[in-house]
Amino acid sequence: MGDKGGEATTLNNMALIFYQEGEYARTAELFSKVIAIFREVGAAPAESAVLSNLAFVLYNNLDQTAAAIEALEASIAILQQLNLPQDQSGMTLAEKQALLAQWTRP
Repeated sequence: MGDKGGEATTLNNMALIFYQEGEYARTAELFSKVIAIFREVGAAPAESAVLSNLAFVLYNNLDQTAAAIEALEASIAILQQLNLPQDQSGMTLAEKQALLAQWTRP
């Protein structure tokens, strides 16, 4: 991944700092940039993890349920397509599916 991997890691760390400071819109913006980089370099398990992080911020902090569900579904799709039991952060496919079911329950 070279420089792109380092850039993604730096942006991800910055996003986590912004999250801790309560700057949720900036957090989501940076997570979106990280996702784009991981997609570009083909780091699917990492992309899946950051998609889940983005979904969490959108759902819990920005009241963007539809966008959160879309991000979580994309995260799940990556794991299913690659037949992976979990993403790079260790969140399992089953955990993601349970969270999705909770978010979409009427």
